[in-house]
Amino acid sequence: MNSLETIFKLNKNEYKAIENITFQVNKGECLAIVGESGSGKSVTALSIASLISSPPGMISNGSVWYKDEELIGLTYNKMRQLRGRKFPIFFKTH
Repeated sequence: MNSLETIFKLNKNEYKAIENITFQVNKGECLAIVGESGSGKSVTALSIASLISSPPGMISNGSVWYKDEELIGLTYNKMRQLRGRKFPIFFKTH
């Protein structure tokens, strides 16, 4: 993932939820995203999985790659195939 930025447009205002998020997860590695409440953990994970509600949210910059495939811009059905099969998603519980 390189320079990922996700924004939310509410009324005429634009809010950056995450900005310039860059990291790499290599084969055999596991990643946990941790941080304080409101720090962007959920928005980061939802952005990677193309699950940001649009509108009001959208990925405004950056790229997310899985192996040799760019994930941003894939069709809903293609992303659905990848989620769970290629990379599992565990949603937080309260």
